[in-house]
Amino acid sequence: MRESVRTVISKEQVEVGKKSKGNSAFSRFSLLMKRMSIINGQVHQRVIASLKAGMVLITRIQHIIFHLNVIYQLN
Repeated sequence: MRESVRTVISKEQVEVGKKSKGNSAFSRFSLLMKRMSIINGQVHQRVIASLKAGMVLITRIQHIIFHLNVIYQLN
């Protein structure tokens, strides 16, 4: 039977906790990278795609606001 992602992550947390006693930023970062590698690649791709779409949306909104500012200043 396959282990769920949660149990794998909790096991990783225990291992990282044993290795580094201090909860340093680096240990947290390495744990995050391990989590990212554990999670299915498809999910990862979807997350990246949604982030890219969000960035495009933000830039479009910024363009609209910029143009509105220009129009407002011309009048």
